[in-house]
Amino acid sequence: MADIDKQKWDKVYSHPQRTFPNPPAALVAYADYLIPGRLLDVACGEGAVALYAAATGLYATTAIDISQIGLDKLSRFAEQQQLPVNTQTVDLDDLQQLSELGKFHSITLFRFKPSRELLEALMLCLVPGGRLLLSTFNMQHHQSTGFSQRFCLQQREFMDIAGSGKLIHFISSNCAPFTDTYIFENQQ
Repeated sequence: MADIDKQKWDKVYSHPQRTFPNPPAALVAYADYLIPGRLLDVACGEGAVALYAAATGLYATTAIDISQIGLDKLSRFAEQQQLPVNTQTVDLDDLQQLSELGKFHSITLFRFKPSRELLEALMLCLVPGGRLLLSTFNMQHHQSTGFSQRFCLQQREFMDIAGSGKLIHFISSNCAPFTDTYIFENQQ
């Protein structure tokens, strides 16, 4: 699966006319929930979230993705803006790779539907009191656009995450692009 994912995203990010990415609206709306310090942007693509976080000066930002081409574009955007962002190619199907990244005060995951196992593994990457901000498409997005339901969250899908995470905020948007946003805090 990882090779197929890598090929798919390398092709997406190979498009020559990609422009500087804008941060997702949910990031701008809920950034105050993030804890300053080390931030990990998961499935970062070209880095809209990582670039926004680095630009605030509040976060030592690390961005991970399966696509080295996406990460290379992120690095070029960061260099153009003189923003410090560390990048690393990581296969999210290999949870061991996550544990090797260290601990973070904040983790962001946008426009990517994680498995329950991945979400729980990400919680283990947080320092005590650290927060994870997850915002991705829900089933309303599928119904309005035809976007594959395989990549959309079921209604309130992660309300009962196990382990050290406590849900501290949830919102389901009722307008396009129809996302669910969860903010978890590591209680350990």
